[in-house]
Amino acid sequence: VDLLSQRRTISFNSCFTQMFFFHLVGGVDIFSLSVMALDRYVAISRPLHYVTIMSRGRCIGLIMAAWVGGFVHSIVQIALLLPLPFCGPNVLDTFYCDVP
Repeated sequence: VDLLSQRRTISFNSCFTQMFFFHLVGGVDIFSLSVMALDRYVAISRPLHYVTIMSRGRCIGLIMAAWVGGFVHSIVQIALLLPLPFCGPNVLDTFYCDVP
């Protein structure tokens, strides 16, 4: 399903998959921005200790934590949506689905 095709419907499974990846990327983005804010805070407040505080291992750990946080966020969002009762056909009349 895309903008150029004549078929403008999406199944529930595809919709949930799309929402999962949408929330995953959004969650990773937010957590990565938090890591970048921490990095700038340390660079400004403790410039002489920056290299020891923000080591390569710590930076990699923070980015991995951002990915894990985004994954957990998207799993929780989908887990909360799955038990909701959906009435009607199993096809949505759109090519993009979002949580109302």
